[in-house]
Amino acid sequence: LFVTAYTTVHARTMDWMDSIRLLNSALETCPRFAKAHMEVSKIHSGLYPSLFNLTKSRHHLEVARDIDPELCDLHQQFAHVAIQEGRYREYEEELTQAVLCPFTMGGALPMWQRYWQMVLESAPMGTPQRAEIEERQAHYTRIIQEAVQEAQAKELKEEMRKKQMLQTAGKKGKHQAKWWKLF
Repeated sequence: LFVTAYTTVHARTMDWMDSIRLLNSALETCPRFAKAHMEVSKIHSGLYPSLFNLTKSRHHLEVARDIDPELCDLHQQFAHVAIQEGRYREYEEELTQAVLCPFTMGGALPMWQRYWQMVLESAPMGTPQRAEIEERQAHYTRIIQEAVQEAQAKELKEEMRKKQMLQTAGKKGKHQAKWWKLF
């Protein structure tokens, strides 16, 4: 019994010694752990050049999205894989969504800006190619602007709701104070 327990503990300890084994162990233990699938995708998309495999990377991303479609962190990793596969339209879509994710916005926004600058510079002014690129950029800019406006409206509505609650609580407090003065 002691030897079996020691062997198990030793094996688990070794799993925790490096990130690749740790993530594989996490997926064995909990195969529906979306974030672990996303991290394994990063390993296969270039984080560890010796393990580079975009097919495996995309597979883990798709599994993660199936498990948790609301995990917005996935957009940046999907964009990273898409650009390496030459899927530029998918890259544009995913990167735009990554800009809207609070966890990836800081890295995604500068990348989004550089991408459009580079793409626009690649097409001469006045050409149909340039017009099409400008149209795509305008489309994704609108998506971002609309999402920002929606978030601001939601925030304003929440602030107004809180103020109203405070005012209502204040009125109740005044009425209760007057009621107590009667005694």
